[in-house]
Amino acid sequence: MKAIVIKSFIGRRDDRAESETFAVGSEIDGELAESAVNQKNAEFAGKKQGGKGRKSDLSKLSRPDLEKLAAEQEIDVPEAATDADIVALLEAGK
Repeated sequence: MKAIVIKSFIGRRDDRAESETFAVGSEIDGELAESAVNQKNAEFAGKKQGGKGRKSDLSKLSRPDLEKLAAEQEIDVPEAATDADIVALLEAGK
């Protein structure tokens, strides 16, 4: 199972001994993904649920998280951009 992080958290990958910080937009898998989804830090990825896909995951993020994710992906966000505009830029940048 894979999931996309929607709220930053500290955790440990199944195959690692040390913990790390998982940023918004990171893809995780295994027991870490299941745990993160249960704690509402991530949402399932890779399959559509209820007609929703990756775009709906992004639309649930706060503006600061959207801006942070755009910066991490080196996507320029215009000053007057709405949240929906940022989501569209992130989707186009993938």
